[in-house]
Parts: sequence; C-alpha cells; structure tokens
Amino acid sequence: MGRVQGPREGYVLLEKVRQTDKATPYFIYAGSDSPEHKKEAEQRGAQGTTNRPHDLIEMVTKYVSHK
Repeated sequence: MGRVQGPREGYVLLEKVRQTDKATPYFIYAGSDSPEHKKEAEQRGAQGTTNRPHDLIEMVTKYVSHK
C-alpha cells in the first residue's frame, strides 16, 4: 500500500504537526523498518517508527505509561 501523494507523506504530516505542536506524540507505521528511516523519523521529531504492528503497540504503550 502506498500513498497517492507520495511515499514520504508521513514525514510531510510530521513536519506540519511539529510546526504548531511539539508535544503531541507522533509514531510512524510504514512499509519500511530500515535504520535510515528510524534515524530520520527521530531527527524530525517522531517518537518512533516501525512496520510491525506489535512493535507499534509496544512503543505507544511504553510512551503513554511514562507520561
């Protein structure tokens, strides 16, 4: 599954969110789980990225439980 607008729309949305809101947690659930994508997501202000449903649930649960 891909985005009609382009493959980087998660980063586009993240940038728009971060322009006005630095506090809302942002996780990317994508087709790739490469180290490069993880690094880029972190640098852009995401709390995490994965392509595995179990990992996504774990990341969100961990984030919420520490707040």
